[in-house]
Amino acid sequence: MVISNGDARWVGLGGSILRFGAGSVADAGVRIKHVSGSTKTLLDIQSTGATLENIYLDGNSAPEAGLKISNGFEVRLDKVRIAYVAGIGLDLRGSCNTSYNDVFVDNCGTVDLPAVRAMPASPRTINTLDFYGLTIERQPGMALDLGPDVDATTNNYPEFIRITNLHIETAKDSGGSANTVPLMRVRNFRSLTLVNPFIFGGPG
Repeated sequence: MVISNGDARWVGLGGSILRFGAGSVADAGVRIKHVSGSTKTLLDIQSTGATLENIYLDGNSAPEAGLKISNGFEVRLDKVRIAYVAGIGLDLRGSCNTSYNDVFVDNCGTVDLPAVRAMPASPRTINTLDFYGLTIERQPGMALDLGPDVDATTNNYPEFIRITNLHIETAKDSGGSANTVPLMRVRNFRSLTLVNPFIFGGPG
């Protein structure tokens, strides 16, 4: 599904994205669920000014991204949960002048793919991005992958990213096994600020 109309506002009225509460997360609020076996991104934002509020995106174990932001100029996320994606849960490819609040990424990624990735796709850029509350839990591999290895042709590096209250936990609940790869990787970048991060890799 693609959001291509500018300034669209998607609101889950009365919705909740709480993982713990009455019933399971699958029962909470407004849920957009991936078609079983789909090879397309569940939700792709390709417009400026779009807003998602109180929405739960259920990847249903599909291999493509749960939420991709391809062209995210002045996009807003507020209380959004992305879960059960057998690929990248949140894929930021273009995100400028954006503010994301209370984003939860749960049971996403693979051994080789991160749960959350911020890597500009030319000609898009990632510039002046603020997260206020980013939680990543129960990922089988890397939680957060920021920036490309080399991008000499376009010089297209993420810049001026601020993450307040980053929360990353180990692969499984109740202790689980320790991570076997870095939980967070930061590569070529211009200005990254972490305020009050919590990164827990489990025993060992």
